[in-house]
Amino acid sequence: MAYRPHHTSGRPRYACRRSGRRHHAYGPGNGCRGPTRVSWLLHRCQRRGLRPSRLRQSGRHRHPDVRPRRGLREDPGAAADRGERSLLGRRCARKPRHVLLGYGRRRAGDGRFQRPQLLDLYRSDGCQGGCRVKMLAVLAILRPRQVAAAALLLALCGAVSALLVAPKLTASLADYDDPASEFAAAMADYTARTGIDPEQGLQVLVSCTPTGDQLCPEVGAARTALQSSEHVVRVLDFETAHDSRMLSMDRTRAYLQVALDPASGGDKDLLDKVRNRLGEQPGLRDRVLVGGPTVANHDTAEISTADLFIAEMVAFPLLVLALFFVFRGAVAAAVPLVGAGFSIATTFLVLLAFQQALQLSTFALNLMTALGTGLAIDFSLLIVSRFREERRDANMPAAVAAAMLSAGRTVLFSGLTVMSALATLCLFPQRFLYSMGLAGIALTAACLLFALLVLPAVLMLLGDRIEALGGRREPMSAASRWIRWSGYVGRRPVPIVAIGLMLLLLLAAPALGARLQGYDTDVLPANSDAHRVTSALRADFEHADTALTVVLGPSESADHAERLLVSQPGIVRVDPPTVLADGSSLLNATIDASSTSPRAREILASVRAAFPDAAVLGEVARFDSLLHSLGTRLPYVALLLIVVSGLFLGVLTRSVVIPIKNALISALTLCATLGVLVLVFQHTPMGGLPSLEVSSLVIVGVLAYGLSTDYASFLFHRMTEARQLGASSKEAVAQGLARTGPLVTAAALLLLIPLGALVTSRLAPVQMLGFGAAFAILLDATLVRVLLVPSLMNLLGGYNWWPSALAAGLQREPADHVAH
Repeated sequence: MAYRPHHTSGRPRYACRRSGRRHHAYGPGNGCRGPTRVSWLLHRCQRRGLRPSRLRQSGRHRHPDVRPRRGLREDPGAAADRGERSLLGRRCARKPRHVLLGYGRRRAGDGRFQRPQLLDLYRSDGCQGGCRVKMLAVLAILRPRQVAAAALLLALCGAVSALLVAPKLTASLADYDDPASEFAAAMADYTARTGIDPEQGLQVLVSCTPTGDQLCPEVGAARTALQSSEHVVRVLDFETAHDSRMLSMDRTRAYLQVALDPASGGDKDLLDKVRNRLGEQPGLRDRVLVGGPTVANHDTAEISTADLFIAEMVAFPLLVLALFFVFRGAVAAAVPLVGAGFSIATTFLVLLAFQQALQLSTFALNLMTALGTGLAIDFSLLIVSRFREERRDANMPAAVAAAMLSAGRTVLFSGLTVMSALATLCLFPQRFLYSMGLAGIALTAACLLFALLVLPAVLMLLGDRIEALGGRREPMSAASRWIRWSGYVGRRPVPIVAIGLMLLLLLAAPALGARLQGYDTDVLPANSDAHRVTSALRADFEHADTALTVVLGPSESADHAERLLVSQPGIVRVDPPTVLADGSSLLNATIDASSTSPRAREILASVRAAFPDAAVLGEVARFDSLLHSLGTRLPYVALLLIVVSGLFLGVLTRSVVIPIKNALISALTLCATLGVLVLVFQHTPMGGLPSLEVSSLVIVGVLAYGLSTDYASFLFHRMTEARQLGASSKEAVAQGLARTGPLVTAAALLLLIPLGALVTSRLAPVQMLGFGAAFAILLDATLVRVLLVPSLMNLLGGYNWWPSALAAGLQREPADHVAH
């Protein structure tokens, strides 16, 4: 939009009290050589030894958008007449920087001047969430070097804190327990009575060499070595427990059950000590394999760390190559990588603070790497693209300012939406889930800090050098292709909507056959020690798995309880009672179903009904507690997720219809993703599991919904901008799709690389997390944003922006900035 002085007959003049010369605010002036803008005039006077306070305004005519500095006299009512009521007006007016009063280049022939440059940043009629963006942008533009130095210092502190955070992360079965559940109370009671931590323990598999009357002399040697080990409370084998089931059916193997105390979980060197003691026995060398819950926890932590490093090494070169083609230059491609590094390092600093009060799971690191890279790419791509558009007709500060006013506001709402979605994970009491939520909140906040403060400073420092090492090739034909596609979709909205919904429902159909399971040794790779021991016990030993453990009080009869437990449906075998030191008894039972099957939960319910005063432990009780905890909170989490993200999207688009429509489409996308997960992980060898790990499904749903709304905010905001400028609904859809279609598609494809790299992990839950999130994003960026959303927007027309004035097609020219 072009600006013209109120009075064309004269031009505002400024006079120097010392020299007496008068200089025009713009255009050729008497005795004025070189640049004739007010800002450069002040700069030249400073170089000649004059302070800005020595200048005064002369003449009664002035440009309506010129803001004199402190020390320049003006009409007291001029500011009120201009209607400038910005939070940053006084602050910016005091800044001794020539950029504050800069104007664009003069247009040839018509005498008009381009819109004011940086003044647009703080001359607005309202905030609507943009005041904080403007404050950060002004700080970055005026102090870019200081901002960059502070960001570098913060990233270095975060890198140092990573060395302190990683060793304290946990990886155990307790990460999936609800501390307030009945199962957790039973576990605590069991530990108090026996001094044994049921979350820890070892299963030592020994190869036997029968000699004379000894079936397995290696068992005695292993028992002696284990009893002398630290943290060992009890060692059971077929001789001490008088249980022949602890010998394999072909008598070539035997196993020992080792109970550990609660302090064993904090000893990182426990396994090395145990293996060294067993290896010191001459007859046990290369004949012993150690498994059990403690080994499973240790293997989980090691495999997760190693696989994360491999995934990063695989994804990094592919990501760099893709960024070069998407950002069209090596320097521009390095910006999101810098943002990812800054965000991840800053997140470690926040996690270090969280660790002072909470224990966090090691799986949070997997989410941090993939999500941090993805959000940094999304935010950087949007802001850099808008900056390049503005740079064509504006100077550097003005281009950064305009980009932050438009794209920065979109990034702010987008980041808040993702942050609110991940924050819902903190409502779950499981350490595995709330660790993901806390890491996601800190990571998204760090990405927003980079995008809204550090990135503008980087753009100011780089300037036009951001186009170096590759240059910028304008994809002029891309926008026209998206406009033609929007016109094609707009002419056939009904059949395209029907086809899109049918495809989503078809993909969601296999979700009806989904089977769920908890986290156990089955999710570990087949070559891990814990998985090998568990597989051998199931294959070579008779009823080696104990599915249920009933803890009886001192006053209850163990013999009567044993007969009652045997009579329950589904119970295959009950071991002889084990009497504890306080008179309590333990009954271990084996059932005829898998511990994660619905049949197992029915058996558990009947056992609890038969023993109302007893505590029931075991894998079945653990999984039932997990399902109950998740099922109780999941409806509230889903409702909060929909409401909060809908509020952010509604404020951004000034609509009620758009958030509701986005929620319905996102729900269908999640159902389709679940159906594909069932097909891939239950019916193919990829996951190696007969069912899906339930906690990973919750994270996939929350993450996919947040990222889906993230991309929706990009698209809907551009459509709303076009609608505000008076475009019809079809024109707004076409312009929004043409502007954001390439960006959303490119951002989605780039995010697929770090998320898809998680599929290379050997842990099934991490594979599910990477594959599920990647497929949901791919589906959202292709079928949903390319077909369903434009069709539905064209089908509803102006009703998309109900109940705002935009629904009636009222045109409103924004006074705070020039939309593009």
